[in-house]
Amino acid sequence: MGEKQPQDYAHIDIDPVILTPEGKVVLAKRKPDVFEGGRWHLPGGRLMVGERLEEAMKRLAKMKTGFEIRLLTGSLTGDLVGVYDDPARDAREHVIALAYLCGITGGEEQPGHNVSEVNAFDREELAELDIAFDHRQMVEDVFRKLGQS
Repeated sequence: MGEKQPQDYAHIDIDPVILTPEGKVVLAKRKPDVFEGGRWHLPGGRLMVGERLEEAMKRLAKMKTGFEIRLLTGSLTGDLVGVYDDPARDAREHVIALAYLCGITGGEEQPGHNVSEVNAFDREELAELDIAFDHRQMVEDVFRKLGQS
């Protein structure tokens, strides 16, 4: 038997699609000095080893937006917006993203961790924004899921 070769593995991002009570989508603007700087994105990021998906969403949302969140219906299956696995979706490396519908349960808007601004946008406002990665597709998938296509 031959010697095993090291392998590269894809990374996993968790992207909470946070909806306000008015149905707006919360986005975070990336600081200018980071990858995709100056563009808006869903306040997500990497799943840590040993971390559950919902814990990751809560951690990332709090860290980037100041908001405390929960899954919209409480079900990972029911709140799944989609799985995004295009190897080119992030130019730095192969990252598979899982997007979930979430609602705000507390906290206050407070940009943090590579984020300069946090704001909530309706569908018309979203159409005018410069959105990073494939997060525009995720947001459109949310509107389809909610029957607003």
